[in-house]
Amino acid sequence: MKQIALGSIIFTAMLLALAFIVTNDWIPALSIIVLGVLWSAAVWWRNWDWANAIGLVVFVGIAGFGIWRNLPTFWMLLGSVAALIAWDLAHFAQRLTAAEPLNEGLLLWRPHFERLLIVGGLGLLLGGVAWGFQISLNFGWVVFLGFLMAISLSWVVRVARRVNNR
Repeated sequence: MKQIALGSIIFTAMLLALAFIVTNDWIPALSIIVLGVLWSAAVWWRNWDWANAIGLVVFVGIAGFGIWRNLPTFWMLLGSVAALIAWDLAHFAQRLTAAEPLNEGLLLWRPHFERLLIVGGLGLLLGGVAWGFQISLNFGWVVFLGFLMAISLSWVVRVARRVNNR
């Protein structure tokens, strides 16, 4: 299971690096590859769970940097969703290590992966829809919508935990 998580981390790094390579930005591309190797090493050899959160933030930040540098938005959106999937798979693989002695690892893997594909597909779909729309909002509306999104997300997590505990 850990191999799939590592493959997704390397895929994410290569995807984002490729977007920079196409525009002949070699220094950021090589930096992204090095960061992908460091994230993989932290997951593979050290089992540092906190490295997953840092890897996610760094790679989504790189995608934002790419958009700021006028790189193709599609590649940056794809890189952000791939980083989220890599983060989830690495975190799940670490949690699954505790379940493997029970031989339940494979039973848990498939449903998780199916749900992850649905979430990744929805992320790409909604990101593509958002890419097509441009709405000007003042700062007050942005704060209000951010607050509403944070409350909604915490509600969804609470409901999901309640369903999983049954």
